[in-house]
Amino acid sequence: MELQAENTLQQFQELLKALHQVSIILSRAESIERFFYQAVELGSSQLGFDRLGIWVLDDEDTSKLRGTFGIDEYGNIRDERHSLINAETEHQHSYNPDRLVTLNPHLALLNHESHVVGYGWHAAAGLWDGKQYIGFVGTDNLLRQRPLSPYQL
Repeated sequence: MELQAENTLQQFQELLKALHQVSIILSRAESIERFFYQAVELGSSQLGFDRLGIWVLDDEDTSKLRGTFGIDEYGNIRDERHSLINAETEHQHSYNPDRLVTLNPHLALLNHESHVVGYGWHAAAGLWDGKQYIGFVGTDNLLRQRPLSPYQL
């Protein structure tokens, strides 16, 4: 039991180091596009998510969310800035700034063209600007077909 606690502590320390590295890199981003790209890249490489995507309210139509960048089902960074989804109905589960929503492993996970690519655990966290909802971050471990770890959450 002591070895398990030691491993858990080591995993937690490694995650804290990764989060620190992520925050330093993101604080130095020259543009919002670069920030989103780096956030997605680091979410995969440093935090271990199989897939990750960031969606923000569209500048022209705030009833829509526009994609930024994402990690696709093949582990590649994909430019999703051409993608729009309906903000009111598709991701209402992520509208609460005080909680992260995790969905069960039977949830169908979609690719950027809304084709089912598998089933797996998914988590979504709303993005807030201090006053209002501005988008969400969605993550999953679809490729490995396993739950998100407590550290990832």
